[in-house]
Formats: sequence, C-alpha cells, structure tokens
Amino acid sequence: MRGKTYLWVKAIVDRIMAVAFLVVLAIPLIFLTLFLACYYRGNPFYTCERAGLAGRSFRQYKFKSMYDDVLGEESGEKQRISPVGQILREWSIDEIPQLINILKGDISFIGPRPLTSDYMALYTEDEKEGLR
Repeated sequence: MRGKTYLWVKAIVDRIMAVAFLVVLAIPLIFLTLFLACYYRGNPFYTCERAGLAGRSFRQYKFKSMYDDVLGEESGEKQRISPVGQILREWSIDEIPQLINILKGDISFIGPRPLTSDYMALYTEDEKEGLR
C-alpha cells in the first residue's frame, strides 16, 4: 500500500509543480512560442512518440531546436541545429513544453527519461516487466 500512496502523492505534487511553473512562465513562453513560430516559419514544437510507464506510448513535446529540412544525407545533427536551437538546448529551454506531459501524467519530474517507442521492440520480456 505504501508504494501506491507514494506514487499517488508524487503524481499530485508533479502536477501542482507543473501548473506553478506554467503560470510563472506563461507570458515568456507565449512570446517564445510566437518567436519560434516565426523563426521556423511554422510549428514551434517538436513532438515524438515515447514509451512511458508500462510501455504505454505517448507524444512528448519540446520546443523545436533543429531545422526541418535535411541539408543532405551526410549532414549530421550538429548541422541541423539552428543558432536559436543551440541556445535553447544550452539552457534546456527546449524541455519546458514537457510540463504539459507532466500535467497529462505521461512523465514525472523525477524518473527515467522515456525512450523512443522504437526501443520497445528491442526489450526482452524481463525488461518489459521492469517497466510496470
């Protein structure tokens, strides 16, 4: 019972903290979102499928830090990172939209970083059991 109570309290605290951060950061986040929408000429967010608790799939949100178009097959990640994206990554500002994932209960402030859904196929049954 103690484990379930701990997880319940942790989830409530996570959501309260996420709401508090979003309220405090609301105005700067609105301006940043508008700036990134203009800078990237479109969607300012990057989303990807991740595997959460018990392997449940969810969409993770981040601010976009890379250009959409690939400069060529041989171009690496560093060439695709925009100058603005470099700053967002250095200060971990690109991670702030994950507060929405915390509000939804997809992730927690404290816990393992969710892997992309592609990795779930590589897990053994014992490893999948450890995700529950």
